Amino acid sequence: MTDPSPGTDATAVNALLGYRLRRAYAAMMADFAEVFAPMGLRTSLLAALLLIESNPGIIASELGATLAIKRANMVPLLNELEAAGLIVREPAPDDRRATALRLSPKGQAKLPEIKRRLADHEARFASRMTAAEYALLMDLLGRLQEDAGEHGDQSPKG
Repeated sequence: MTDPSPGTDATAVNALLGYRLRRAYAAMMADFAEVFAPMGLRTSLLAALLLIESNPGIIASELGATLAIKRANMVPLLNELEAAGLIVREPAPDDRRATALRLSPKGQAKLPEIKRRLADHEARFASRMTAAEYALLMDLLGRLQEDAGEHGDQSPKG
């Protein structure tokens, strides 16, 4: 996505919340891809790794629900993480039909570098605002996320 030509009046689109969010998202994802593509990581894989680290033994269905990823899409994602040697799957202790997830030793070893790159990536964007502005932005985005709920309702409130 490129900026409009210098003589183009973009006021109409720049006044749209969805448009501005999409442009900000595109900028962040371009940077994310530059940082993490060489490691073979996409946002969904990285998010899964971070959640598995924070919740060792998490059940695959719980991970999918937390990430809002359908079961049919979770299986290939987990296959990819397992094939890369980053996670291990094991029967869940309380329900042997369920799959518990843990970081593999390789996944544990790679996580510090992943987190360092992630912190640098986030800092590149956060540095454009004050700490108070960052906190406000995170709060506002959280509200938009909560308001959208499970069904992605994007209608304005109020």
